[in-house]
Amino acid sequence: MNYIRKYVQNERGDGLMLVIIGMLFTSIFLCFVFFDFSNVFINKRVTQTGADSAALAGARSSSEYMSEVLKEKVEEELQSLLQSWEDFLTAALATAEDLEEKKSVAEIFDEFIEGIETSLGKSMPGDVKSYVWSGGGEVEGNPALLFFFKDNQISTMACQAVLENLTESYNEAVTFAEANQNDRIVEYEFLKEEFKIYAKTERKGQYITVPDKSVSAISAQASVQIGSPKGVTITCP
Repeated sequence: MNYIRKYVQNERGDGLMLVIIGMLFTSIFLCFVFFDFSNVFINKRVTQTGADSAALAGARSSSEYMSEVLKEKVEEELQSLLQSWEDFLTAALATAEDLEEKKSVAEIFDEFIEGIETSLGKSMPGDVKSYVWSGGGEVEGNPALLFFFKDNQISTMACQAVLENLTESYNEAVTFAEANQNDRIVEYEFLKEEFKIYAKTERKGQYITVPDKSVSAISAQASVQIGSPKGVTITCP
């Protein structure tokens, strides 16, 4: 009888030990599951940060290149205007001499400026007048841009500049995506209608309870407005 009683007690002890061990393994497994769920949220946040950074970098690169292109266009117009003034002055002085008229250079300059303003239907900015009169100098870019070009012309030049710079802006986006621990950019696009840069990135997670390859990469997307000249709404054709 004593032997049987001891056996039963041992069996009860072993059963309790198995329950404890089972609970321990269950707790560990649940911890791993919780860790993996937390990892998903963390990866999503990191991926979104990478997408935001990529789109922002692409938009910034596009805006900077576009600004340089528009600046060059304004400089070309300034040089053309300066040459037109020199030709106009030479012709006006020759005509005045033939007609034995006395005209000052200032009077001829006023006639030239009035003619340009009439042809463009706009008032010439003061710094542009000073540039022509003195043969050079500093000119504020945005007012000069709006004086020389119509809105649709600015839009065409801006959109073309963004397209020309698309490879460079993509490379910038990739650099920032990788710096923010994203694996790759799966989509990169210039949204013409909205004048934005769009980027979609992916990031593979690392998990404990399931094989990494069995879980799809986490993706995120973002779009950022490209900076445009003040007073101009860019609309791409």
